[in-house]
Amino acid sequence: MTTLCFGLDESPPDELEVGDGTVLLLRGWTATPAARDAHFVVELGELRWRLPHSKDVRWDIDRERAGGGVASGFWLPIPIGPELAGRSYRLRLSLEMRGGDTHTLVDHQLALVRRAPPIDERAAPLAICLTTYNPDLTLFRRQIDSLRAQTVREWTCFVQDDRSRPEVFAEIERVCGADPRFVVARNAVNLGFYRNFERCLRNVPASAKWVALCDQDDEWYPDKLARGLERLTGDVQLVYSDMRLVDVERRPISDTYWAKRRNNYRSLATLLVANTVTGAASIFRRAVLDKALPFPAYVESSFHDHWLAVVSMLLGGLDYIDAPLYDYTQHGRNVIGHTAFDSVSTWKALSDHAGKLLGLVVRPDRLKKLLTVVPLYYTEYRKLQLYRTVLELRFSSLPRAQKRVVDLFADRLWNAPQLMIGTHLGVLLRGDTTNMVEFNLGVALALHKTLGPLVPSLIRARDLWEQLVDARQQGTDA
Repeated sequence: MTTLCFGLDESPPDELEVGDGTVLLLRGWTATPAARDAHFVVELGELRWRLPHSKDVRWDIDRERAGGGVASGFWLPIPIGPELAGRSYRLRLSLEMRGGDTHTLVDHQLALVRRAPPIDERAAPLAICLTTYNPDLTLFRRQIDSLRAQTVREWTCFVQDDRSRPEVFAEIERVCGADPRFVVARNAVNLGFYRNFERCLRNVPASAKWVALCDQDDEWYPDKLARGLERLTGDVQLVYSDMRLVDVERRPISDTYWAKRRNNYRSLATLLVANTVTGAASIFRRAVLDKALPFPAYVESSFHDHWLAVVSMLLGGLDYIDAPLYDYTQHGRNVIGHTAFDSVSTWKALSDHAGKLLGLVVRPDRLKKLLTVVPLYYTEYRKLQLYRTVLELRFSSLPRAQKRVVDLFADRLWNAPQLMIGTHLGVLLRGDTTNMVEFNLGVALALHKTLGPLVPSLIRARDLWEQLVDARQQGTDA
């Protein structure tokens, strides 16, 4: 039997919440000299999937761990329909080699559950979900005071702490005090901001009508909740506002978040590739959670507010309040701070593309610059591929226009020119600001589908060449 080295990026969970459908993501690496035509077989009870080995070269796995070879990464998203919930299944992952050898990588008992119950069934019509992790206590007190100063008084605030230091958590509990509107809970282990927001949202009871997200270090204006609720009318599912940027001393940095970027709340294509909805600026209908929970599997570029915005748009739409309703505090510990990039006119974008194409004809060595966009396939395109699979499970039918946009992330080569031409041109004509992500995603997808496993090798060769050039230059300088 062929020797196989392998590893999983994370072990399969013992329990997986399904909701209206979810994706079980199995990812890791293998290393074997005969893995070229290998296929994975995933078995879940009586269900069976046979999937090709994606063979993503993993340079983060050293050659010693890989048995002296090069590790090939795999990415296996397994759709789990709601009809499977309520039972425990045997999960098996095997690698079948061309010569007939079979290697078992996973043999695990997995319970699929329908939905985790909330920890509190209070009947307040508005739930505020506030997540904490070792907050600056001065800023945290300021935030809690601003919640208590809201003109809307009937709410319950669920504070979900992600395993802060004991003395910090004790102060969080003290600041919330005896106010019965605060429900404070602490995770048994650190989950990270994405999963911690998911945990907090699970606490919202079915009796609530609206949900507002809250960060630990901002300051809300007294009418923030009231103005958001006023705009949740008709089919609108989520409303968000502008914000003022300040430093930790409340000194203004900018009177608006949208100093350069164009705000977008109407185009699904733009929203998917370049989110402009900030969680702490948002208030949405409780029904959104029925489709949004559980969150898709976490990848490097996953953000809770992006996912909630996409679901809300598909359910009915978004609205925007063109006025700052809170102070967004900028400091070195923001999970994500203020980002800005200028809009690009259609003429400028087309002339830039023409210039780069001409440059490749004149200087073919510049082709190597295309390789810098390849990581977008692994970090961004695959995330949106996960979104598409989960949305396909949870929405039995989408309007044709929305389905066309979502299907851009079905991991097919044909989607590459659609992203590079159709989607990119739509962004330019609307004047949206995406930093050309949709175009670069198309390039990354095309390179991955046409060159496949050669692309990471080319990147490695490029890096080695640049190191050699640098070493020669240093020798010359010496």
